[in-house]
Amino acid sequence: MGSGHTPDQDGGGPFPVRGALPGMTVCRPGSYDAFPLADLRAGVRQKRFKVASEAAAMDAITGTCVHAMRRIATGQAPAGHATDAAELVLRALGMDPGEAAEVARRPLPPLEGEAPQAQPARAAAARRRAK
Repeated sequence: MGSGHTPDQDGGGPFPVRGALPGMTVCRPGSYDAFPLADLRAGVRQKRFKVASEAAAMDAITGTCVHAMRRIATGQAPAGHATDAAELVLRALGMDPGEAAEVARRPLPPLEGEAPQAQPARAAAARRRAK
């Protein structure tokens, strides 16, 4: 029996989780399926991810991202929580732990429509959070 709860009620701010492929982001607002699924499939094709079930992998990605967003939005997350969540997702997808840790700490790619002058400030903020 459903609760009447929909993914749209989970909040809508941008929460890109660092990905293992160039330009990959695991969670984007309004893209609970399309973007992460395409990135998951690309990672499997490139042998970066090893998953037994595409559906279970998507549940792991979406569930982790939604709950991490909620924890961050409500102020319950410790410093570095987004990076820790990204590393966890990458490891869950079968990436080597050392590589997942390194990839999760890479600077994020620019957001679509982001003003070029905002990119250095966002990158500096990400470096400060990673420390």
